[in-house]
Amino acid sequence: GQSPTHGDLVELGEVVGIIAGQSIGEPGTQLTLRTFHTSEVFTRGTPEHVRAPFNGKIKFNEDLAHPTRTRHGHPAFLCYLDLYV
Repeated sequence: GQSPTHGDLVELGEVVGIIAGQSIGEPGTQLTLRTFHTSEVFTRGTPEHVRAPFNGKIKFNEDLAHPTRTRHGHPAFLCYLDLYV
């Protein structure tokens, strides 16, 4: 980087001060906060799962859904088409 007092390049190992540390750290912090908040907005728009207000059974062709498990190990089905019940 450039020394604010002389305008020359700083030597390797030279102390550059608190302002230089802030100029490196602050944008990184802002980027982290911005990424966290925008990712929350995007994930909130699509539900992770859908629950029916009542119990029942749904029958469908095996070609439409593929059996899998949730991250907690519960059985689930992946469907790559829009289905309406």
